[in-house]
Amino acid sequence: MLISQPNSLFYLRQYLWLIALGIFAIFSLFYALRHDYFYLMAMTMGLGTAVLIAMLFPLATVVALIITGVLPNVFQMTGYLPEGFTVIGWGINAYDIVLLSMAGAIILESIIIKRKTSKQNSLGLSIYIILFAIWLFFEILRNINEYGRSAPGEFRYRYFILISPLYISLFFSSIEERKRLLKVLIFFSIFFTLACIPIIGILKGWSIGAQSRFLPSSISLGLMYGLAALFLAKKYGLLKLSNIYLWIISIPVGILILIDSHRSVWLALLVLLLSLILLKEIRFGKVLSWSIPSILILLIIWVTVSLFGLNVVEYLTARGAAFFNPQEDPTAMWRIAIWRAQLERFLEYPVLGEGFGGYWQVYVPELKVNIDVSPHNLYLQTLVKIGIIGLLAYCAIIFKAFHHLKRWIEVHRKGYYPEFGIVMLGSAILIASHAYYVSYAFEYYTWLFVGLSVAVIKDKSKYKNKA
Repeated sequence: MLISQPNSLFYLRQYLWLIALGIFAIFSLFYALRHDYFYLMAMTMGLGTAVLIAMLFPLATVVALIITGVLPNVFQMTGYLPEGFTVIGWGINAYDIVLLSMAGAIILESIIIKRKTSKQNSLGLSIYIILFAIWLFFEILRNINEYGRSAPGEFRYRYFILISPLYISLFFSSIEERKRLLKVLIFFSIFFTLACIPIIGILKGWSIGAQSRFLPSSISLGLMYGLAALFLAKKYGLLKLSNIYLWIISIPVGILILIDSHRSVWLALLVLLLSLILLKEIRFGKVLSWSIPSILILLIIWVTVSLFGLNVVEYLTARGAAFFNPQEDPTAMWRIAIWRAQLERFLEYPVLGEGFGGYWQVYVPELKVNIDVSPHNLYLQTLVKIGIIGLLAYCAIIFKAFHHLKRWIEVHRKGYYPEFGIVMLGSAILIASHAYYVSYAFEYYTWLFVGLSVAVIKDKSKYKNKA
């Protein structure tokens, strides 16, 4: 069938930008060859290929991000991975390339190609995201003269991770794609991690406790998210699993979360459960259906851990002291001392922040030493780097996103929606993660799960009501 002239002009206009981009790329490569910029040429071609892959193969791109950005952290506590393990040159990490490809795909998809979005809801988040992005760019640009490449370098190290939920919400536009991604996230967060525990034990030793952890907090957090995803996916028919299988998987996950004793993860777990109660996912009216297996699993975990010589009551009391009496906990005291020092730094530039590039060198009076580590607190980190304006802009996006997720849950609660569990999970994770961020900064698993839930509520497709 011949294409009508108006349609031909439409498609021509759509691809004029791509043609222009191709011409520009050819001239750029020619210039690079003439001036012996072979490394620059290779990077340009590699990034261009990565952007193309990100546009055509979203699931493979997310898997690449997990492999480069998440999985190396699984072995962090062994001490066997060298520092800069993922660096590929010029201070650029492998996961930076994946995130850049996601950013490029978002730009091409949203601005240049202008794909029809008739199957997507407009959530009203775009203006907030654009303003926040502009503010971040300003905080980079203002320090270029003083810090050079360190300004964008610090930004991509701390905040560029936020491109991942935008990418997922845009490119996973069908239920089949989202179900596959959910399975991938569950596989890596739970099953791959558990499969690595014997290797980690051999490398670091089998001692347990706060001084000999198997996993860093971000991976332990992912374990918790993955288990919650497994239960909700089973409940809403996204995965076909037996209840016995689910409870069996809960045992090693519970043991690891307990013995590794990341208190930030304990806090996030508590907030996650409270969130599911407030969102009416966990109902006390059905307490008998889940309380008996829950108590049984807790007893198994308790007995198993005790066999390793760990007094659970004393252990929980000692580790929990930081919540109620931080003055008696060395780690909590260390964090509070750094927070005070960084708070003084924030007060120097409270509105705009100091911008990116200066990293975290600060003198801590209580410790009588210079410290060059992040403040271990997302909110303080954000205030120091991008000021009150930046924190308010970020909070506006989070509150707006949660409002849409919660509203979607309320509207669709009585219908039959296979992805209801994904939205419920993303809503609870969005709340729980910001409890975790009292002690840490952004990590991947939160934003992969949240991005997936936003992708669901953006989809206008109507499920048949089977209620």
